[in-house]
Amino acid sequence: MAIRQDLFRHVASRVRCPNGGERCNDPRACQHIFDYGIDGRFYGSIRKYHHEGGKVYWTMDSSPETTALVNRCDEDQTYEVRLVAGTLPK
Repeated sequence: MAIRQDLFRHVASRVRCPNGGERCNDPRACQHIFDYGIDGRFYGSIRKYHHEGGKVYWTMDSSPETTALVNRCDEDQTYEVRLVAGTLPK
């Protein structure tokens, strides 16, 4: 489900964190990931992923209220894509 175009652009323009994520100062973006994200694998766990504008957004937190960081990568760099391609770190 697409949301206002500027919501994730706003998250994406945040100051980069050392691990490549974005500070989640906008609780609407975090809530959107949890409400409308699609399930996807990350090693042994299932996470919610939101695809928007060629990017994928997800958190490692258990709820929007506890989310402090939104991770972001290009569509071709997700865990599942890299698993199939054999390009995950050893």
